[in-house]
Amino acid sequence: MSEHYKTEAEFLKAFQANTHDTILYSIDPVIFTIKEQSLHVLMVKRKSYPFKDAWALPGGRIDKGESKTIEDAVRLKLLAKTGLDHAYFEQVMTDGGKEMDPR
Repeated sequence: MSEHYKTEAEFLKAFQANTHDTILYSIDPVIFTIKEQSLHVLMVKRKSYPFKDAWALPGGRIDKGESKTIEDAVRLKLLAKTGLDHAYFEQVMTDGGKEMDPR
């Protein structure tokens, strides 16, 4: 959808929230590992607006009917965004607010 916009401002101006399915929630898993005695976090480069080309956590919005549980959603997003098909995870925090995404 956002590939034909030249800027994030163009994308946000054209974005019509009421034309999209209801978003139930968004997930942003934080995957930690220790490599060479240092703590690392898995990040991906965003492919679309908003925040195109910025580093981000490998998550995203979960649309109506996409996943039955948060655990399913985490597995699906990790696979789609990183190719990672297995990881230990647990929910340790829930956060929210309108300021988290300009759409």
